[in-house]
Amino acid sequence: MPTKRIAFISFFLLFFYSLSAQQLNAELSKNRIIVGDTLTLLLSVEVAANNQVIFPVLVDTVASGVEIVRSPLLDSIKQNGRILYTQSLIISAYDSAMFRIGPLKAIVVNGINIDTIYSNILNFFADYQVLNQNLEAKLDTSINEQIVRNKANVEAPFTFKELWYRIKSFFKDYWFVVLAAIILLVFGLYYYYKIRNKAKVIMDAPEVRLKPEIEALQLLDSLADKKLWQQGKLKDYYSELSVILRHYVERQWHIIALEATTDLIRKQIKFRNLLEAEQEKELNEMLTLADYVKFAKYQTLPAENDKTLKRAYAFVEATKPKIVSQPENEIEK
Repeated sequence: MPTKRIAFISFFLLFFYSLSAQQLNAELSKNRIIVGDTLTLLLSVEVAANNQVIFPVLVDTVASGVEIVRSPLLDSIKQNGRILYTQSLIISAYDSAMFRIGPLKAIVVNGINIDTIYSNILNFFADYQVLNQNLEAKLDTSINEQIVRNKANVEAPFTFKELWYRIKSFFKDYWFVVLAAIILLVFGLYYYYKIRNKAKVIMDAPEVRLKPEIEALQLLDSLADKKLWQQGKLKDYYSELSVILRHYVERQWHIIALEATTDLIRKQIKFRNLLEAEQEKELNEMLTLADYVKFAKYQTLPAENDKTLKRAYAFVEATKPKIVSQPENEIEK
């Protein structure tokens, strides 16, 4: 009887440990920020060495009002026969409110078995100024909720004392920026009054830029010659392909593309009605595939890699400006 009891307890503890080891843990670097400031969201899960973890594909936001400032960073560490997978994101909020994150989910793959795990729920508060720490310690949860609820209806008058406080806080937190600005100003004045008078004027020939479609096609030729995906450099291949397409879109239609997310590019094109529906779909699918390969480690097939490059060529050719010839009778007039 004691032997069966010990075996049952050992099995229960082992089962509980296996469950707890596969929990998606979410942590925030801080729970209160100034509006527009950033904080770090860290997702981590520890699994057996033969398991693989697929984190959620987060591109623009992690929750309502919480935007992703920097692309997610993935990492894994082997320790004691297990693997710790982590995903780090830099996030921010641009409104004053209490924000809730989660539960987020991830997928644990063990051979043919696929399990879904969920994270704990996190909360953080964004405000336009940091409350006094001693005052904040005295406020209980109910008072904090009342402040958040009434904040939109109560607007405190802006005083000179508050302005002076913000100026002092800025110099205290960003003194190195002020110092660098002073050094640059002194150097600029010195250059203007001393070196500028002695410098020779050199007239450079104006830079001749290729048309967007010609430049894009040449860059695609260069990408094909590098044979990146044939060498196993799949992430580099799709990263460069994404940059070529974004640069072409930005130059051709004068929209923000290089520093924008795929969804934001799609919204700009749709709002200005720049492309036909099929062309818009082609561009969105190619950029989304590149995002999956870069951020989610999605593995594509060789045929798909070659096909995507051909689709990029076809997209540039189909969207380049058409040359319209003028009728001869109109020329004579």
